[in-house]
Amino acid sequence: MAKYRTQPFRGPLMRISYAYQMFEAQEKKSDDGTVSYQYGCTLIAPKSDVEGLELLLAKVREAVVGEWPQNGLSRFESGLIRTPLLDGAGKSARSAKTGELRAGMGPDVYMIRPNARDKIGENGKPTGEGRPKVFDKLVMPVTDKRACPSGWWGYPVLTAYAWHNVKNGDGVSFGIQMFQIIKEDEILGGDVDLDPNAFFKAAEAGAAGLQQAAAGGKGAAGIFG
Repeated sequence: MAKYRTQPFRGPLMRISYAYQMFEAQEKKSDDGTVSYQYGCTLIAPKSDVEGLELLLAKVREAVVGEWPQNGLSRFESGLIRTPLLDGAGKSARSAKTGELRAGMGPDVYMIRPNARDKIGENGKPTGEGRPKVFDKLVMPVTDKRACPSGWWGYPVLTAYAWHNVKNGDGVSFGIQMFQIIKEDEILGGDVDLDPNAFFKAAEAGAAGLQQAAAGGKGAAGIFG
């Protein structure tokens, strides 16, 4: 039976992390061995944006009441229904290896981890049909992950949906359908492939000059003074 899901809504201005996962489906394996593919990201926002936080919390509550109308809110307030709103200084914000806070995290922010499930083709690979759409400031499609690096800010289009599984019980998560890039900021992490043409130019003439210098002098020593 399908779980409750809110209508799509525009979330607050948030900073994207693990942005490459919006373009590359990640393989997920469930406890029973079932394989699925998901897109997604981490979205970070300042706790000082009270209006934005209240919007997300209201959508979470809507999903809770929609799925568990009898006692959902009381269970949610008691921590018996998992929340998708995560503290920026909590366990989820830290490296599992070092315990250090991940880039962009801290006590002044919170985060969510929205996802989008992809369809699997006859070849057993993701089809790309479920990939969230990314747009620039002019609402033009962005298909190159290098144009949407981790650390930039934008508005997501989200849904809040209820879930249940044997291992983790009941909870609410966010789905993501779209993301519009609004402003640039310091890049987080190294998940963007650099374009060599943005840094280097062909230097065939320079290479020839070095070869001539080496040939006219004492081997490679002829290059240096």
